[in-house]
Amino acid sequence: MKSFKHPSEAHCRVFVAIQNSQWFTTSDIAEKAATSPNTVLRFIRLLDSIKVLDRIDLRPAPLFILNRQRFESTANNDYFNELMKLVAMRTASNQEP
Repeated sequence: MKSFKHPSEAHCRVFVAIQNSQWFTTSDIAEKAATSPNTVLRFIRLLDSIKVLDRIDLRPAPLFILNRQRFESTANNDYFNELMKLVAMRTASNQEP
């Protein structure tokens, strides 16, 4: 599994969309984050590799949900620390008048 060195703007949008969703498909998140389904799929694979997503295998597409408790205890590395800083900055700039 390829890991990402630095979070991109697309990863930030994808993560915000995931945080704001209940059960979702990759297509749901691609639409909400205005990014390609392939970008979403790669990011979901990253989250799935560190076991922070719960998954229901349905047809035609699996459903995912972020397990926030596992994310907070597991995703403590440079990539996710940087991602969380970007999300916080993005959220703060969206709240300014």
